[in-house]
Amino acid sequence: MKRRLPFSVRWGGVAVYLFLLLLVQLGRFHIGQMFNYAFFLLLATPIVSLVHLIVSINSLKYHQEFDTDHPVKGEDLTYTLLLANESHLGSAPMNIGFRTVQPGSPSHIEDLRLSLRRGERTERTYTISCPYRGIYTVGLERMELTDMLGWITISRPVWHRTFYVYPRIIDTEYPFAVGDVSDLSTGPNPGASQDYSLFESLVRYREGESVRHMAWKKFFALGEPFLKTYARTSQPGISIYLDLRREEDPVPDVLEREDCSIEILVSLVKYFLDRSVPVSVHAMGQSRYGFAAETPDDFGLFHKDTVNLLFTRTVSPAALYRGDAHEASQRRSVLFVTHLVDPEIVEIMEDTIESAATEAPEIACILNQTGMDEAGVRKSRDLFDDLRERGGKTLLIRGAESLSGDMRGAP
Repeated sequence: MKRRLPFSVRWGGVAVYLFLLLLVQLGRFHIGQMFNYAFFLLLATPIVSLVHLIVSINSLKYHQEFDTDHPVKGEDLTYTLLLANESHLGSAPMNIGFRTVQPGSPSHIEDLRLSLRRGERTERTYTISCPYRGIYTVGLERMELTDMLGWITISRPVWHRTFYVYPRIIDTEYPFAVGDVSDLSTGPNPGASQDYSLFESLVRYREGESVRHMAWKKFFALGEPFLKTYARTSQPGISIYLDLRREEDPVPDVLEREDCSIEILVSLVKYFLDRSVPVSVHAMGQSRYGFAAETPDDFGLFHKDTVNLLFTRTVSPAALYRGDAHEASQRRSVLFVTHLVDPEIVEIMEDTIESAATEAPEIACILNQTGMDEAGVRKSRDLFDDLRERGGKTLLIRGAESLSGDMRGAP
């Protein structure tokens, strides 16, 4: 079944034509044969115009080219439109509209209005910048041809292409330990964390070690300090809670900040999966997002899935974490990635610092400072330094360009 071409008619012009045709016809009867030529000329004009329009539609060819199928963030996409009139007649006037969707940019390609001479070919090239991750749409939105009288407009079927621009993958490290494992890349079971329900043995305390798992009963009985050791378990090593809150309009500065948060997340997930550290990602945007994996082969799927991480007006990731903690026992390490100095996250970290419970999860927080003003940077630095001095695990990321260095240089 052939697809019919949508068309529109300017009935005002048709009405004026019919009125003129009626006047000429009356003139033929009342004045004489001198109106015959005018009548037949007037009668033939719309037929010629319609035939020309049909010929133009069938003779006009177009082709769209894109210099890449997978644009990379920060690069440009080159889009080329080629038009050709394969008729021996000049084409009907055409109006071409473009569809361009660029995150953070209201700019678009201006409409194209032109007619092609017989056998003429033309090429138009446009550059689409891809400064942010997200979904880009490029191509034709409409192509309309109008007859010479301007009465009939016919739209040709057109198409456009959707491109997914993914976040960069930045080589980095995780500056904190998962559980009590300080080097995730060593040992017979990389990524395994200690399960405090599986007591294994006692070892003599060495100066400088943490007294968190001190065997106090043994100490009081013998007067010698011993530490409890536990068996390792392959239970997921870390849960990452990503902050997807957005209160402002998506202007470039906001999109840059959000991209930095996503790139922090992507880099960490790759770091863990490359070392077979089980990791889960939790976020609340327009809906609940969840991802869990434990092998390097799963990273590609996660990287592509980041297009579904959309910032919006939503709740704090601290609320998400508390809900998960009530539903199941939290023994894994927990990491918050946020761009806000969130009192709820700070409260969770302070509770963890003050808690002496051996089964309490390790809590860490990475704050993305991209786009913060000087007062915000100073305030967040003072707060995080205070938490760190009291035993909290905190890290400040100044921006996407310094991400790798900030992660490696964390105290």
